[in-house]
Order: sequence, then structure tokens, then C-alpha cells
Amino acid sequence: MEDLITLVTQVRSGSEEAFSVMVKRFHSLAFGMAYGALRDHHLAEDAAQDAFVVAFQCMNKLEEPAAFPGWFRTLLARQIRKAQSKRTRATPPNDASLSPGPLPQPLEAAATAEDARRVHAALNQLPEHLRSTTVLFYFH
Repeated sequence: MEDLITLVTQVRSGSEEAFSVMVKRFHSLAFGMAYGALRDHHLAEDAAQDAFVVAFQCMNKLEEPAAFPGWFRTLLARQIRKAQSKRTRATPPNDASLSPGPLPQPLEAAATAEDARRVHAALNQLPEHLRSTTVLFYFH
């Protein structure tokens, strides 16, 4: 805990290196929490990254350095809600030029999609705390 207090103090003094250490320390937690809620790798990464940016910008507002983990989770929860809100309002593009390139063979694509569907279905059946733990273990 003392190490965390030192890191927060250094970040408040403008140390980007100290913040980098904090990001490394809390990234798995942030991604796991975001992925558990959003169930999308890219959205989870974005939400985690946005939460770290806000944390860096607002570090001086944190009254008690030892409270960083809980404070950060609150920031992350806000970013997750924003991502969920954006996702419900987003519409898929209709532009054919956005195609990702050559498509895989039909059987290959079907097998991959089916595997992904099964994994997501199994993850969705887990309680939140087990889903987060599983995501952190297997995906990070």
C-alpha cells in the first residue's frame, strides 16, 4: 500500500513513469472489469484506456492516495456506462469500402464464428465475479 501512495504522490508531481507503473499494475483489473460488462475486447480496451486518461488528468482531485483502487473503479464504471450508451446508439456502416479484405473460406469462418459464439455463451452463463476472473485468467 505504501508503494501505491508513493506512486500517486509521484504522479501528482507530474511523473509519467510513475503513472506508467500504475497503468501496468491496474490494467488487467480494468480490462477484466470492462470486458465483463461490455463483452467486447475493443470496447473494453477503449473503456480501460479512457479511465486511465481521466485518472491521470484528475489525480489531484483524489483526496486520499490509498483510495486509488476504489476511485479508479468508479472512473472505470463511468467509462463502461459511456461505452454501453454509445453502443446502443451506434448504427453499423453501410459503406462497402469498409470491408476488412478477403473473406475466409465458408467452413473456416463458420467454425470460428461457432467457437466464438460458444465461448461467449458460456461466459455469459457465469456469475459476474467468476466471469471477470475467467476473462482475466484466459484473456490477460
